[in-house]
Amino acid sequence: MTTTLWRVVKFLSDNSEEESIETVPSSWIRDDEEICYWPPFNNKKDLEKAIKSAWSPNLNWKKYSVKIISKECHQFKVASAKASKALFCSDVDSNTETELPDKRQRKLNKRNISSTDEEEETDEGSQVKVANYPVPPNLNGTLHGGGSSKSVCVTPSRTYSEKQSQRYCFTALESKMDHFIKLAVMNNRLIKEQQKSLDVIDGKFNQLLNRGTETGFPIQNQTFGVDDERILEFKKIIPLSTEDDFNKLEEILLSESNEFKDCVVRFLSLGGSNQYKEAVRRIMASVLTDQVSVLYSYRGHKGKKVFQTKELSKLIIRAVQLCEKTGCTILNKDIELEIAIWLSKSKERQNKKH
Repeated sequence: MTTTLWRVVKFLSDNSEEESIETVPSSWIRDDEEICYWPPFNNKKDLEKAIKSAWSPNLNWKKYSVKIISKECHQFKVASAKASKALFCSDVDSNTETELPDKRQRKLNKRNISSTDEEEETDEGSQVKVANYPVPPNLNGTLHGGGSSKSVCVTPSRTYSEKQSQRYCFTALESKMDHFIKLAVMNNRLIKEQQKSLDVIDGKFNQLLNRGTETGFPIQNQTFGVDDERILEFKKIIPLSTEDDFNKLEEILLSESNEFKDCVVRFLSLGGSNQYKEAVRRIMASVLTDQVSVLYSYRGHKGKKVFQTKELSKLIIRAVQLCEKTGCTILNKDIELEIAIWLSKSKERQNKKH
């Protein structure tokens, strides 16, 4: 006698709006095509008995197109569990491959028992010995095998119950809630990190303001504001190419307000660098040409004119201090030394150009 095997199949129908999945004996599935025989029984009890006992198909059975979605199972309970799992996931064979152990059969008293009693006493999980039923009809025949029946068939149907649908919805909702909670925690962490960065920037800004106050050159306004037009005029006359231009600029700076001078400092710092030595070289080159700078020495050495006492010199020192980004205080004497070096090399730069 051959071993009874079961499989889980999905019945394919264009007119069905519900997913139809069932456990069927492997002997009901045709070998050459994905076609499954189905008994035309009127009640569910006879249908379940035919499936569990793996009755052989006959001429009156209908044929349906199916899709096989599980491997063969040696026990009906395992196959039925896979059919229930198929309602919620596509991989029904994972974690269900291990066959259930056969239950210990009940020991019966020695008495005459009819065949009907034997079927009722047999455990549903045990395998049933069945008689040899007629061979399935010729597969090349018509769809219904030539037989006719006026009875209404019990069609295969395993659909979502209301409780199963609710359980599935609650599981999906919990998964979404966990995802949103993780996002909220992550966003909160990012906000805290950004707040720390803003605190560091605010601290450096306050250090810069304090440094300006300590050096005697407080920065009152770091935006151009109402002085935009005058700053544009200042931009047009630099770099200074003659001594007359230099003297005119000095007169303007001496007569202007501190607010305008702060704007000039801010404007000059935009062309500097975060390293004070490079900032000195860039700002000096943007303000003076070599034709003018060659006439000056920082302290008036070798008969040259003094640059240290000029109002422009004070604004350049403040602009260099504003460029410094390291948070370290740059002393005025360090900046003055770099200005003196730049002025002393004016003649050398002129010779290189020629």
